[in-house]
Amino acid sequence: MLAEQVWSGGQDELSGAEEAVYVELCGLGPATVAQLAAALAMPPTVVLQSLVGLRARALARIPVNPCDGDGTCGESGPGEGSGSCGAGGVCGPCGGAGAADGAGGGPAFAPARWSATAPDVALQHVLRDREAGLRDLRAGITRLLDGYHRSRGVRDPSLGDMVEVVTGRDAIEHLWLALLDGAREQVAILDKPPFVQLDSVGPELPVLARGVPVRSVYERATLLQPEKLEQVRALVAAGEQAGTAVGLPFKLALVDFRWALLPLAPGTELSGALVVRPSPLLDALLQTFEAQWARAMPVPAPDPQSDDSQLELLTLRRRG
Repeated sequence: MLAEQVWSGGQDELSGAEEAVYVELCGLGPATVAQLAAALAMPPTVVLQSLVGLRARALARIPVNPCDGDGTCGESGPGEGSGSCGAGGVCGPCGGAGAADGAGGGPAFAPARWSATAPDVALQHVLRDREAGLRDLRAGITRLLDGYHRSRGVRDPSLGDMVEVVTGRDAIEHLWLALLDGAREQVAILDKPPFVQLDSVGPELPVLARGVPVRSVYERATLLQPEKLEQVRALVAAGEQAGTAVGLPFKLALVDFRWALLPLAPGTELSGALVVRPSPLLDALLQTFEAQWARAMPVPAPDPQSDDSQLELLTLRRRG
């Protein structure tokens, strides 16, 4: 919701009614209280209170009040915001019908039409505050990361920023899940033993569901195992781009062009891993993936009319 995303607390926080009125006013264009109340199925008094609150935050505006009476209105007067004028009707800026002809001899006013302030203008200060907060957060993360590496015996912080060693299967799995959870641009994988998880399908599915591209190149020998092929078929059906190749140089995972994760040593047991951050080494790993992707053969797309994986296995063997 807008209120949760833009206003997170304090005196500037929008109520649910204020948020609904502002969103409706942005889409509807200039409108009266009655029109907004009808569109939102909301009592006119609640709409008016919300508009007054939005106006106080410069999110909504009304024309200059034409009322000369001794009553009050949403624009100015001794009882500001009450919505009744001396002529006996509801004055224009408050969005009512105004005084009827002959009622008290006063003039009639057309209902005022409220307008939303353009969001990019109205929320500019919010964006500035958020950007300043993000800059402070990044600076804080940098300081924490410096201490994190120093506590692990990395004397040169610049080296610690580039490469980190993570040991233990649970720690590696936790790190991999955290990287996937934060992926926003792309995930690229060279898939071969050693494997972190027995079930390698689950973690990637939420990434694909968010619309993040996932490209994987699988060692062909692993796809000759029916269980592994079934997992890959599920990922391809969910939107993964998959290829297969013989002789992948090593296991590798790349996330958002910012992180790489690869085994610390070859073998079938994953007991240690390297985390590589932006650096010439990361650039080289990105180029390695692209070279393997370019030579990979597409994994056969699953046939929705058939559950027989044997044909796919035969196809992969022929390609081998």
